[in-house]
Amino acid sequence: MGYPTHLIAKAYSASGVSVAGAVNRDPSLFDDVILTNACLDVYATMCNSNLALTEHEKAKYGNPLLDERIADLIQSYCPTQTAFKGEGAPRMLLIGGLHDEAVPDWNT
Repeated sequence: MGYPTHLIAKAYSASGVSVAGAVNRDPSLFDDVILTNACLDVYATMCNSNLALTEHEKAKYGNPLLDERIADLIQSYCPTQTAFKGEGAPRMLLIGGLHDEAVPDWNT
C-alpha cells in the first residue's frame, strides 16, 4: 500500500540553483517550495561585473561573456533560463533580501 507523500523543498542563497533546477526538471515531485535569497538568475549574475561575487565566480567557472561554451553551460542549468512553463507547478514562496550583497533582490 502506498502512502501519500508531501515533498517540500527549501533553499537559501546558492542552493536555490539546485532546488529550482530540480523543480523545473520535474515539478510534479514537489508540493511546496520555499526559496530565501535564492540565486535564480545565474546567467545574468555572471554577466554583471558590478556584483560583489561575480569576478570571483568568473575566476572559478569562466566568463560567459567571453566564452560561448561557458554561456551555453550556465544557461542549461540556470533556473530562469530553464523555467517550467505550464500547469502543475508547486506552490512557491520566494523571499528576497534588500541588502544581500551576494544575491541582489532582483535575482530572487
